[in-house]
Amino acid sequence: MTPDPEPAGHRVADVDTVRSAMRYSTLEGLFASQYVSTTTTSMLVGFLLALGASVTQVGIAAALPLLGGLFQPLGAELLRRRKGWRKGQCVGGVIIDDVLWLVSIVSVVFLPAPTAVIAVLCILALQQIPVHSSLLAWQSWISDLIPPRVRGRYFGRRNFVVNTFGAVMAIFAGQFVEHIGDNAVWSFLVVIMIGMTARGISAYFLNKQPEPFPAVETPSHPVGRFKDPFRHGPFRKYLRFISRWEFSSQIVAPFFIVYMLQDLDLGLGFVTLVAALATVANLISQQFWGELADRFGNRQVLKTTCAVLVIEPLVWLFTGSTGMGLYLVVAIHLLNGFASGGFLLANANLMMGLAPRTGQSSYFAVQASLKGVSAAAGPVVGGVLLDRILGPIIPTGDLLSSFGILFVLGFILRSVGLFALRRIPEQTLVPDLHISVLISEFARSFSSTQGFGLLLQSFTIEPHLDNETIEDALEDMARNQH
Repeated sequence: MTPDPEPAGHRVADVDTVRSAMRYSTLEGLFASQYVSTTTTSMLVGFLLALGASVTQVGIAAALPLLGGLFQPLGAELLRRRKGWRKGQCVGGVIIDDVLWLVSIVSVVFLPAPTAVIAVLCILALQQIPVHSSLLAWQSWISDLIPPRVRGRYFGRRNFVVNTFGAVMAIFAGQFVEHIGDNAVWSFLVVIMIGMTARGISAYFLNKQPEPFPAVETPSHPVGRFKDPFRHGPFRKYLRFISRWEFSSQIVAPFFIVYMLQDLDLGLGFVTLVAALATVANLISQQFWGELADRFGNRQVLKTTCAVLVIEPLVWLFTGSTGMGLYLVVAIHLLNGFASGGFLLANANLMMGLAPRTGQSSYFAVQASLKGVSAAAGPVVGGVLLDRILGPIIPTGDLLSSFGILFVLGFILRSVGLFALRRIPEQTLVPDLHISVLISEFARSFSSTQGFGLLLQSFTIEPHLDNETIEDALEDMARNQH
């Protein structure tokens, strides 16, 4: 795992290194997405409900990965002690995470259901340490490899391929569990073990990924390093936005699945199917949003996608298990997937763009910590509201049931979060992304001929970037670092 040394002061990479990084990062992401699709979101919720977990316990499970951001300062300190080398930290985190899932499986097999739920939650909490302490190293690693000017196009393509594979695996997993029976715990265990195998394969490709010479950071006191992001005006405004947005999103998002399974009684097979449709919409949108982010800036893409996501909780009030209500469930997932694709892409690129390369690990760690605490508080508060406050006093089946009131609250809080985005400055001088431009670009990208070509091109491992484009992006990256 020893990286090839590169003299300080030279460019962080060359064209061949960038292409190799793109290829291996996409292959790693393919198998990591299979792991994610079989061990998180709807599969994890179904697994916990099959074990007899309460809504509050489901909320806690949803909060744990978000709260894991608190461990990113630990990752930053490990990165500093390793003098910036990141490969070993990332691969080690993947292996430890896999081993802990094995402990969870053993717990479920040998412990009674109520105790097994608690054991799984405790192990999920422990898993956040290796996962999030290595995530920061990965962000720093990949931001050194992929030049900012082509990140939108690369990650748009990478996310398309990765999410396609994950969506297909999620459909197969959901149908397998549905065929066996929603309450057959052992079927979930089989799916999880397949995901663990994919996780191991992803570690192999992660280890093959090249690692450039890390930036040399000026020695400083740990407390001082973690104060720097709050002294950086634009980054401080970004932190204010992301913390508000994550809380407002997560107070309702995990409970859409619970609502479909319990109130609408739609079944895990249907839930995983519409979740896969959301992923398809997400992946189809990736290249579209990536090109818009490169042309109009990440902040404007964020503003557009957040405006769509704000209204999502309100639309859930009119869903049902039959007729138009059921079609609306499908439509919500498609719209959410399309908008979320742009949000995730632009948010990651905006964060990497606002953080200076020297000392960036501290910026990433602070962002992850604030984002994690805010996001983790959401499902815990939402779960307590449903289980302890709204559930006992409000009958189910009404338009404004306990879930309905929570959805209205989510709409209000998301609107507040969107307002904070307006204060973040754009990174570069870019044209405005007006609604007319957005519609025109959408029509152009998804016309019958160009859209089909876009779909076929998106299944390639690397984006269609010529050497000159990458070379120019690397030169621009080098100028900005000096």
